[in-house]
Amino acid sequence: MNPKTLFSPVLLSLLLLSGAVGAQEPSTEPDDRLVEGPTPAGDGRRRRLLCGSRFCVWSVTESLGPCVVGTCYSSQLVVTDQKGKPLGASSEQTDLSDGRARFLGPRQVEFVGLASLEENNGDDPEGRRREVGFNPALMQRRLMTFSQDGSTITWAGAGGG
Repeated sequence: MNPKTLFSPVLLSLLLLSGAVGAQEPSTEPDDRLVEGPTPAGDGRRRRLLCGSRFCVWSVTESLGPCVVGTCYSSQLVVTDQKGKPLGASSEQTDLSDGRARFLGPRQVEFVGLASLEENNGDDPEGRRREVGFNPALMQRRLMTFSQDGSTITWAGAGGG
């Protein structure tokens, strides 16, 4: 038997075995993907609002701890890839998360919903909100545009920020 012929299958077997063992090792990279439901600490919620093209938009609410009137929460919109991995873009424009959202293009989302008929009242020492309108059908529309890589958001429309 030719030594070269014997060496090739043995070498190939060793390479295949080492690749199979390497593939079975658990990843040391943390899994920072968003999953719908409670946050890992159990102090908030994650909800996927919509997905389209390469991006998904999530509403993420987390507890900040006790406040004067109960528990304070932090809410934000987060942009992820299709697998739920955050891409860096986020926004505190959470008043939009209860309205309707749809993709207008590969990187642009339209939010439409009822505008708040109340606003923060800086004159009230207890922080109560004051009513500023009477029309319950008052609508607002905002456009959210992502950068090519999903790391930043640009807002357009009434009240965008």
